[in-house]
Amino acid sequence: LPESVKGLKALLSIAAHRRLWFPERLHRDFLEVMFTNRKERAELLEGLVVSNKDATVPVLPQKILLLWGHNDNIFNIELAKTMKE
Repeated sequence: LPESVKGLKALLSIAAHRRLWFPERLHRDFLEVMFTNRKERAELLEGLVVSNKDATVPVLPQKILLLWGHNDNIFNIELAKTMKE
């Protein structure tokens, strides 16, 4: 969870393909509103994280389409190829 405007901008740059511009005041307001209960939100995020040893891949009856690109900041090409196999 970002703690500063700079951290929020870094998070948004990873989440979006194109760079988004917002006024500095909007970033500060967003941080104030969304992260007022920082401790509780951090605990919720920790609860969502699954370690590799506990992970089980479900067998899905339908085909799944996953899109990625060479400049993808979340799924790099090696990870995508591994997931494909």
